[in-house]
Amino acid sequence: MNDAAILVGDVGGTNVRFALAHVADGRVQLSDVWKRRGGDFSTFDAAIDAYLKDKTPKLAAAAFGFAGAVADGRVRLLHRDWLVDRAALSSKLGLARVAVVNDFSAMARSAPELAGDALHEREHRRVARPFERRAPREQLVEHHAEREDVGARVDRLAE
Repeated sequence: MNDAAILVGDVGGTNVRFALAHVADGRVQLSDVWKRRGGDFSTFDAAIDAYLKDKTPKLAAAAFGFAGAVADGRVRLLHRDWLVDRAALSSKLGLARVAVVNDFSAMARSAPELAGDALHEREHRRVARPFERRAPREQLVEHHAEREDVGARVDRLAE
């Protein structure tokens, strides 16, 4: 990959995070890390516009993990009324290579890339979730039953 960055993002029900990823010596380094409350933006496009407002990075690609099921390049977030379309996002950013994946799949795919010092054991505990925050059962089943090979799509971006 050349000196161009990959615009990366983690988009959930509570927060929106963006950064610029650079690949050097086989390792990924992040810069310009940005975190905001998702509720501060009416759309995903508005969040991206806010992030890029004062930046003009040279981008090679983009990859985003969303809290929702991805089907045919589209995702509706589970706990936010945002619909994101990969083709529209590709056009907006002027990029041919844009990955739109489920956030859990993105997290699982990243695990093999972590160095030993980046791994931390977390205390195991049960967390109760209020009923009103739960998604309909069929949406959760679809969310976790994504069959696409996410790893292969993310690997292609780093080529």
